[in-house]
Amino acid sequence: MFAADGARSLQLAREKRQIDKVRHTVELVHAVERGGDRLDRRADAAKGETRRRSTEGAALTALELKEIENRAKSGRRPQAHSYTDATAARPKRAGEAGVD
Repeated sequence: MFAADGARSLQLAREKRQIDKVRHTVELVHAVERGGDRLDRRADAAKGETRRRSTEGAALTALELKEIENRAKSGRRPQAHSYTDATAARPKRAGEAGVD
């Protein structure tokens, strides 16, 4: 009887972890989508350099959503991202460090 209780306990713990992973992924996707929507609105309302930067940010957001989707499909755990991770993904512009 105790072995069955232990197995059921393990099964419930696994199910809870799965639910927590899905919940975390959904929250992450919603946050990224909100940020992308905000950048799209900013790009629509802006002109010049601000518009270009907002458009680039929206493109990076789309890449991040694709990355989240691929991680979710593969079952890999999400990794912490920082501002430097996002800026490393975009091409360098003339005048920035490292560009001749």
